[in-house]
Amino acid sequence: MMCVCVRVCLTLQINPGQQWWDDYEASLLPRMRHMPVDGLCEVMWAMGALRHRPARAWMEGFAGSLVPQLSVCTPDQLARLIWALAAVEEVGDGDTHTHTHTHTGAPAITH
Repeated sequence: MMCVCVRVCLTLQINPGQQWWDDYEASLLPRMRHMPVDGLCEVMWAMGALRHRPARAWMEGFAGSLVPQLSVCTPDQLARLIWALAAVEEVGDGDTHTHTHTHTGAPAITH
């Protein structure tokens, strides 16, 4: 369900706002370790497409959930991850500027 929310935001090309992103990250963080690789890829792809800047703790949780599954990633999933990781900018612990970029358009997600 959580991936669907981000996908809807991407499809409608809307940025839900910083409070929503903060709540989303907080609720997804403890669940990520149980997510399959396709769900992790989709969440990161959507964040990249929306130019969201996840907090460091969230990125560490994402990496900890993804790394054990890298061996089962398809080439398409790896390509999406590389693109998404290049598109997001992690916010450091002392960073005070906004986590979310202004959205100027999003690429389509196709499966």
